[in-house]
Amino acid sequence: MQTNTKWAAATALAAVAAVAVLLAALPGAARAGELAGDELLAPNCVVEGDSGECIPDYDSGGAVVRDESSSLGFDASCSGSRYRQVWHLHRGTWPYNQETYLHVTWCGKGGRAGTITYRTMWTTHNGNLCSGSGDYANVVSGGVGYSQITIEGGAYFACPTAIPWVTIHKHRWMQIRFFPDGYSTAVAWG
Repeated sequence: MQTNTKWAAATALAAVAAVAVLLAALPGAARAGELAGDELLAPNCVVEGDSGECIPDYDSGGAVVRDESSSLGFDASCSGSRYRQVWHLHRGTWPYNQETYLHVTWCGKGGRAGTITYRTMWTTHNGNLCSGSGDYANVVSGGVGYSQITIEGGAYFACPTAIPWVTIHKHRWMQIRFFPDGYSTAVAWG
């Protein structure tokens, strides 16, 4: 009976030692700058907490910018000149980036003080780890028959964290004002 007890104690001691070695080795490798497993998905440390830990950056990014701009010239079907633009809003750092695109086609006549005669709009999104949904584009002010139209486009993003049951939710949006002469300008974004 004493032999069985010694064998059980030795087996338990070996198991505890093996687990301790594994737990000690993994964080040590990460601190040494080696990348392994999930660490390849970790974002750049843009913000550091009070404890010196890396906190993922879900919010950085610049102002909204115009990606494409083109005038399709005079178009009798839309009563004036037709314009097409795509505005892009970038937030977060890779791999937590959240990209929102507002696509607008509109027609206008009479120059800057003229009239909007037609508009169509839609929003798309993109991201790596953050999944997007609920794309929308709505008229905020003005519209067909007015001298300007302000459109809000946006999407909702769900960004995972290192804690499996915690997800960061973000609403990304932009408001862009369009004029009958093809000019447009960013009004607000967030």
